[in-house]
Amino acid sequence: MDVLCGWAVFGMLIVNLGYFFQLSLDPGGGFDAVGVPLVWVLADDKFWALFSVLFGVGVALQMNRANVFGRSFTGRCVRRLVVLLIIGLAHVLLHPAEVLDR
Repeated sequence: MDVLCGWAVFGMLIVNLGYFFQLSLDPGGGFDAVGVPLVWVLADDKFWALFSVLFGVGVALQMNRANVFGRSFTGRCVRRLVVLLIIGLAHVLLHPAEVLDR
């Protein structure tokens, strides 16, 4: 599962390289005429979906493991989600022009 998560993050990086370098999404000539539509059809938003599903599967696995060992899952899950929220808010404050605003 970690390999798939890494693949999803790598795919999101590849898809967003154009946004990072402020490249035009209008395919010109040469390789761009093939590459831009190819990335759009094969990759755009698919890696986000894969990563989202894997995030949900990871949470479900953690919940299952907590139940197997008789531990409380709610507190641990809330703490982790609060930490992710804090990281997300810090990211928005430090880098407001995010690629998700496209």
